[in-house]
Amino acid sequence: ALALLYVFWAMRIKDKAVLPLNLFKYRSFNGSVLELLIAGTVLNGAMLALPLFFQEVCGMSVMMAGLALIPQGAGMLVSRTLTGKLTDKFGAKYVVLTSLIITFIGTIPFYWFNHETSYWIIALVLFVRGIGAGGILMPLMADSYTGMQGALIPAASIGSRTIQNIGSAFGTAIITTLITAYSNAKIKGFKQNISSANYHVKAANMSQFVARHLDLIQIHAFQYGFFCISIAALLIALPTFLLTNKIEKNQ
Repeated sequence: ALALLYVFWAMRIKDKAVLPLNLFKYRSFNGSVLELLIAGTVLNGAMLALPLFFQEVCGMSVMMAGLALIPQGAGMLVSRTLTGKLTDKFGAKYVVLTSLIITFIGTIPFYWFNHETSYWIIALVLFVRGIGAGGILMPLMADSYTGMQGALIPAASIGSRTIQNIGSAFGTAIITTLITAYSNAKIKGFKQNISSANYHVKAANMSQFVARHLDLIQIHAFQYGFFCISIAALLIALPTFLLTNKIEKNQ
């Protein structure tokens, strides 16, 4: 609601606005900020879900959950050393698109991971995910200034950072909400089935049956969350076509 009010306010004060609306005349800026907004779900949403997955599903301590994310960080370091050079050579379009595909490949396997999955398999997938995630933000931030008038660059810098922060907060909130809502809905249905005596379980085994079923609901909730993150990675690919493409220019 406040964002919509700001649009009317910026239309009134024009160039005096912190984020002038004439920034959105630039194709690359539009593509960058749209992707930065959705990227919060792919990057920050996952950074919340992953340690919780290790703690709640895999039974790791807080310290071990943090250490378990090292492969993803290593993958990000690998890709970030190359991202700048590749962006200068090919443009942001293909670098970001390739990074999103790699991020999708490194996220979708979590839809099938559970407490029985070997950590080494998870570590390998995290490393792949890190390679993809490390190549998203830098090209997007750089491309938001492409072809822009010098006087608008400070405003573009503020605007891209602001939208990135909004996307990060939104992405974290929406993934948390989706996981919680899925879990609550399944638990509600499970309670109704128990009340209706739809399960033929002996009284002596009921507590064990309930505990096991609740654990499965928790696992499925995280799997559902990672599936949504994977879909978000594909959605970001749509505004990618607004980014710069140096290959076509060179031809």
